Amino acid sequence: MGLYKTFHPAVLMYSALWGVFIYLWYEVLRLVRYLSANKRSVCIVCDVLFCLSFGIVLFMFSLAYNFGEVRIYMPVSMILVFTALRLTLGRWFFSPLFGLIRVIIGFSVKNLLKIKNIFAKLLKSAVFLVYNLVNKSVVRFSMKKGSR
Repeated sequence: MGLYKTFHPAVLMYSALWGVFIYLWYEVLRLVRYLSANKRSVCIVCDVLFCLSFGIVLFMFSLAYNFGEVRIYMPVSMILVFTALRLTLGRWFFSPLFGLIRVIIGFSVKNLLKIKNIFAKLLKSAVFLVYNLVNKSVVRFSMKKGSR
């Protein structure tokens, strides 16, 4: 089986590209962990999902591009690209995103509490109105019965 001279560099570049996709998947799982307040069970599930997905990607990549052979440069380039993105983009881009999510959640919780208080006041006044309406109608009907 003859390989072209550009075969291994092309596989190296594709594995680096898969490292980018693995990093994006990691950030999605990181967001899930953040939204669940880093509960232990969620962290364990996210870690297992990440490890399984990395293994599956590496296996399928080796089948598709390298005829089933795992060469050392494939996982190394994936891990290096993942680490480089994690140390650069992970600190600069996703931290403000998490801050924005925190602000949105806090804003929505405050607004939900205000809306809840408004509906509680409306419900109290509606209950008061219905109670008075029922009492006055009972008094009217009782007066008619007594006048006979």
